[in-house]
Amino acid sequence: MADIQVAIVGTDAVAAMEALLAIDGVSGTYRVDGETDREGILVTIATIVGLVGGTLAIARFCLSSGQG
Repeated sequence: MADIQVAIVGTDAVAAMEALLAIDGVSGTYRVDGETDREGILVTIATIVGLVGGTLAIARFCLSSGQG
């Protein structure tokens, strides 16, 4: 499997990225890209190197993370 890169932007970007990488079957690392801007917005970039049966879980995460 080729590495997958994912970006999450927002004030809770780090927490969201940690939650994404905590999904069972997903493995990878993330980094914060740049610094926090005036509104507290961060950009995190993850490189997912392993995805075993977590595709549906990632889809659910993406759908639910935008709602709240």
